Amino acid sequence: GDSGVALIGVSEMADGTRDTFPRDNVVARNWVHDIGTFGKQVACYFQAVAGRNTVADNVCYNGPRAGLNFNDGFLGGNVVEGNLIANMVRETSDHGPFNSWDRVPYMTRHTDGRLRTVPMRTSVRRNFIVNGYNGV
Repeated sequence: GDSGVALIGVSEMADGTRDTFPRDNVVARNWVHDIGTFGKQVACYFQAVAGRNTVADNVCYNGPRAGLNFNDGFLGGNVVEGNLIANMVRETSDHGPFNSWDRVPYMTRHTDGRLRTVPMRTSVRRNFIVNGYNGV
């Protein structure tokens, strides 16, 4: 299979002020394993041009790349907690089970209504992450 859960939005270049992205979603209590049979750039949870999402209490193991992949910093404000991630990055060994980038400064509207280019803080807490062979 491919990615377990993917939240993917759309922006107009670096303008993230339109209402065209996933936000305020809860991805919880999923069991995702043995992904990457066909696609290799997969994750148990993948997020791109999305924000203020909660990823909690999921079990994720056995995959070719990251267990959790945040493709960009877009809006921020995410919560990642209580997840079990194991035995990922088995085919490339080039990063760890959690992977993130912040490639472009997007203009987004924060919860206070103000426009900003700095994403809100994402909280990653109380997760159990362990990697076996090949992962770093």
